[in-house]
Amino acid sequence: MGLRRVALNLAAMGAVVLGTICLPFIVAFSVVSDALLIRRLARAPCPRCGVALGRPAVESARQCWQEELRRIRLQNPGVRLRVIGKWELVCANCQSTYVVIPSCRNPATLRPGPAA
Repeated sequence: MGLRRVALNLAAMGAVVLGTICLPFIVAFSVVSDALLIRRLARAPCPRCGVALGRPAVESARQCWQEELRRIRLQNPGVRLRVIGKWELVCANCQSTYVVIPSCRNPATLRPGPAA
């Protein structure tokens, strides 16, 4: 019985130490991944006019989605949400709206969005 307790304590301490070591790498990976996604979307050409969408359009779409998610969370406190993000990018040149789903395999694929 004593050996089993020691083994469980060692396993728990190992998990804590491993988690502490890995957490900075996980956070760094997440930040770099988001930055690369934003850069790739900003450089993507508008399918309608061919002009690059630009970083302000991507940042604005991301901010709008974060505000929408915050509103949904406030309306449903205590509920674990399972939602798929949808960023609505608006081309600064031709005002076309495109929907991007950041979690899909190819998030740089622009789909026509709702008419503005």
